Amino acid sequence: MLSVQAQNEQNRKDVERYKKEQELKNRARQLRSEAAASLPCLRDACFPPHDSYEPYKRIDKLDDSFRRTNGAMIFERAKNYLALLAAHNLFPRGDIREQVIVRVINNQIVNIQLIGRYLSGLQQPIQQLRDLAALLFVNAAFPETGSSLDFYFPSDSNAVFDAENIQQVAHMVNIVDEISLSENPGKLFVNSTKIMPNEEILELKYEQMRSDRSELWIVLARFCNQHQAIGGIDLLPEWLNDYVKYDNPIPLPEEFTNQCNCTEQLQRLRMMLGMYPDEITMQELDNDKLPREIKRVLDQMPVWYQSKVTQLAYIADSFQIGDICEDGVVIQCKPDIQDIKELCQLYQ
Repeated sequence: MLSVQAQNEQNRKDVERYKKEQELKNRARQLRSEAAASLPCLRDACFPPHDSYEPYKRIDKLDDSFRRTNGAMIFERAKNYLALLAAHNLFPRGDIREQVIVRVINNQIVNIQLIGRYLSGLQQPIQQLRDLAALLFVNAAFPETGSSLDFYFPSDSNAVFDAENIQQVAHMVNIVDEISLSENPGKLFVNSTKIMPNEEILELKYEQMRSDRSELWIVLARFCNQHQAIGGIDLLPEWLNDYVKYDNPIPLPEEFTNQCNCTEQLQRLRMMLGMYPDEITMQELDNDKLPREIKRVLDQMPVWYQSKVTQLAYIADSFQIGDICEDGVVIQCKPDIQDIKELCQLYQ
């Protein structure tokens, strides 16, 4: 028979084991949810796996004065997080006010995260956003159409679909060579009565785009105009990094700017790559969360890979060096560019 002290110790271990199991389940659930959106930037720090979200607080648990003072900043961040999901046609169900969490130190916001518990392929009521804005004391101009997409992405980006007669905006093609983006930059390409998505065009025209930058810029503008996230990031050339990086990017060329209907073109392009539209302070990861060998290789890779791997490391329980493996909580890959790319392909 165990002594009282031994029994107490056993009880403590059982509680710790239960807590750890719950944390692992929460991490796995969150990773599955966000993997459906190719791991866009939804947080600037490690995911809190506890049911209570400690040391974070839900924004609906903050006092009124704090929300009045910091509401605009929280709303802007949450709106961009939601837009990054919407680019993948995914929308958090339920009350958004319960899914935005913040970490506050010395009455200052340190980190903001979106915890989308359940993501749906159906647009959610615009009232979701109205309630969020009201909680944060933000006056926002919401569209009268009731569509949240019209709020995340201005309606002018949908001009390609506005024509009454589809023949005015469609171009029939039978083979890849008939897809001329430079001659028909704003047209829909139809093959066997099916509209070809930009992702398919990017894949089919990959070889040509390696030597013809103008064609790539046009298809990137199409992604932005139709607010569709770019899934095949492995098809993008490394030189694109110079235009979308946060530190002193090269101005976007006319081949893109003349075709992109968005007001903040660079920010929109970053979002279609899964990146946050502007640079924000991100929590540094220790070696258990992201080995320094992986970090060194990531520093040599385009920023869209850096963003995706960072988001992955924020959610995972640990990130280790080894053959590619992900079991929902432990991530493994070798400190090698190709290995990291293959790991990212698991989430696109």
